[in-house]
Amino acid sequence: MLVAFGLVGIFYFCLLQCLAEMSAAIPSSGAGQAFAAEAFGPVAGFVAGAAALVQWVCGSAALAVLLALYAHALTGIDTEVIITVIYVVLVGILLTGAGEAMLLTLFVSLLAVAGVAVFASYTGSAITVGSFAGLQLSGLGTSGIWLALPFAVTFFLGLEGVPFAAEEAKNPGRDVPIGLLLSLLLVVVTGSLVLILGPAGVGLESLSGSEQPILAGLSAPRVGALPIVGQLVTIAAVLGLTSCLFSSIYAYSRQVFAMARDEELPKFLSHLNKRGAPAAALIIPSLISMAVALTGALNQVIVVMVFSACLSYATMFASFIGLRRHKPSLPRPYKVRLGWLVVTVGLCLGTVIFAACVASDPRWSAIGGGMFAALLLYRVAIYYKAR
Repeated sequence: MLVAFGLVGIFYFCLLQCLAEMSAAIPSSGAGQAFAAEAFGPVAGFVAGAAALVQWVCGSAALAVLLALYAHALTGIDTEVIITVIYVVLVGILLTGAGEAMLLTLFVSLLAVAGVAVFASYTGSAITVGSFAGLQLSGLGTSGIWLALPFAVTFFLGLEGVPFAAEEAKNPGRDVPIGLLLSLLLVVVTGSLVLILGPAGVGLESLSGSEQPILAGLSAPRVGALPIVGQLVTIAAVLGLTSCLFSSIYAYSRQVFAMARDEELPKFLSHLNKRGAPAAALIIPSLISMAVALTGALNQVIVVMVFSACLSYATMFASFIGLRRHKPSLPRPYKVRLGWLVVTVGLCLGTVIFAACVASDPRWSAIGGGMFAALLLYRVAIYYKAR
């Protein structure tokens, strides 16, 4: 997983660099859809938007299941009840407007980072001279790294949502690239702490197979943390997942809104309420995402999420190439250095991640492909109706 984490980190660096340049040049709540449409036309824009929409809806479902597992360990409340309540609450908050909601998610995210810091300090204090020697690398092989790749993506998934806020940023040419870079750095630091200090301080045997590895690590005999510490960190984990879910719901609502505004989806989905929030674009896809989450099939939903994410990322890289080639004079407040090298490395790693995802669960990958195909069929129907 640590090797997979490093490879996926390089992939996301390449992706976010491309997104930084495009979002600074084309600030739009449609993000990937707007980039593809500008580079290749409206059909390509719809393909990019459809892939991103499936990604965010399934990603929200996976986050909701994870959140429910941690909240169940803390409260004992059924996961189905937790999933339902959290969707109602978060969608309700977003219906009040994005500005107030972003302040809340920033506060919650800081609490989540504090929880990671507590976990790292406890597990780190349990590390001895022989801790790393106990993590044998004799079994390290390409098959293990291959299987870990789709799940390593979950550390980074959601970072590409920053450009969705470009249209509402004060200075997108500066703010969005900085936001993308800082978010990547934060994930690399916190993810590395968990992946290195956890196994070294606790031991792999205490973490393997646990649905709540953070809680399992703190309760391990080698750490000896008081129960209250585990509860506080679990609360931080719940808050962190809530923040991620909030951002994911925000992202797909803006994606639906942008597609409906361009008449790629039913027009009523672009209507705004009195607070300026796209109510229908929030509520309808949230009902679909909640239904997926209520299946409780966490690993399978993650596969669908990563499958659709890889499709979305491929369209983003293609858009970057298209804009560089077809619109070289487009004003670019932020420009990627060695852009072609960045795209080449990103596409190669993305292809490997996509193949690993399909190989890990072909059936659920096909479900993701089916959701994507359904949106494409809708677009075809609209085209022939217009003719």
